[in-house]
Amino acid sequence: MNTVERIERIKALVRIAVSILRRNGDGGYLVLSESGRVRALDFQFNELSLSLRRRVDDDARETTLIVKFDGEKVLGASWTVDGFTKRSLRPGD
Repeated sequence: MNTVERIERIKALVRIAVSILRRNGDGGYLVLSESGRVRALDFQFNELSLSLRRRVDDDARETTLIVKFDGEKVLGASWTVDGFTKRSLRPGD
């Protein structure tokens, strides 16, 4: 798998995970000392766990998504309106 294919796979997984989160909960707000208010959405079904965090009081408004399966992180992605800032997909997937 080359870099472009990997990025496209991550984008597709992010879209699916975010749509699941939006359909299954209202979420809430967290106040974190280092980054201000954060909008938080969480979803868990059996071994699958999704967690989305978006900074509310920050102009950059970075959003972070973590996907875990059976307690192990399988996808991590952070992005702003300009695009991805960090992304990781477990090697071999």
